[in-house]
Amino acid sequence: MTVQKELTKNKKTSRINRISTELNVLSIDLNIENNEVSKIWKQIIRKNPTYFKELLGNLGLLDGDFWKRNCIFCHKKLTFKTFFYYNASLGLGKAWDLWGNKDIEFYCLNCDEKNHEYH
Repeated sequence: MTVQKELTKNKKTSRINRISTELNVLSIDLNIENNEVSKIWKQIIRKNPTYFKELLGNLGLLDGDFWKRNCIFCHKKLTFKTFFYYNASLGLGKAWDLWGNKDIEFYCLNCDEKNHEYH
């Protein structure tokens, strides 16, 4: 192997080692960060729900039919805003995907699977 190839190989290896050591993140750090992000979303929803809806619209995430979900037990209307408020730790993208999955059934805060017989 030529000296140039050896130097190039060593540079790549040292760069990979440097990158891998820079990415040492503990899961507890991610959990703390996730909780902080969740708190921010909850504050936005609680303090200015209209802004939250406008924000979703600006992101292209508003679709009339998409918002129509009902509790599987009492058939009360459910909103993405409420679902996301309680599940903000999932992140907006994951919560949006779950909400849009027609195979997943949701129940409202007043209903509980233990108190209803599922048909």
